[in-house]
Amino acid sequence: MIITYLGGDKFRIKTRDANITLTSGSVNIDGFVIDGPGEYERKNVFVEAPFEQSVFKILAEEVTMLYSGKSKKLSDKQIEELDGVDLLFLPAGEEDSMTLKDALELSATLEPSMIIPMLYSNIEALNKEGLEGEVAKSVKVVKSALPEEGHQVIFLEKVT
Repeated sequence: MIITYLGGDKFRIKTRDANITLTSGSVNIDGFVIDGPGEYERKNVFVEAPFEQSVFKILAEEVTMLYSGKSKKLSDKQIEELDGVDLLFLPAGEEDSMTLKDALELSATLEPSMIIPMLYSNIEALNKEGLEGEVAKSVKVVKSALPEEGHQVIFLEKVT
């Protein structure tokens, strides 16, 4: 799958079978909009929205992703329910989302293989907090290529 950044908290994910758009509050799979709690399947994409908050656990092409959009801090119980994440779209303290401290705690607890920051104003501030990685226009994500230990951070440039 290929992930591109549309700015703010918006992403586009292209899989073999579907085009997925992530925005705060919803997951759109080729026009099928998920914006409330439940479990959904569409075009080989599985989405779990376990809480009233707009937090989505998405499984596509064997990669489990967590997208929390502009959600505030998650409780320890909620984080336990979200365990087993390969890729974390990490809110980084801007635009009325969870604080960077809370986001980094979430990341440390879930231990994803890949982190893609969102909702941040500058990379230097994130580097100071220990989030260092490469900058790319898009990222191709394949389960077999994810790091087995530690994590990879990818800062995606906004596509215009």
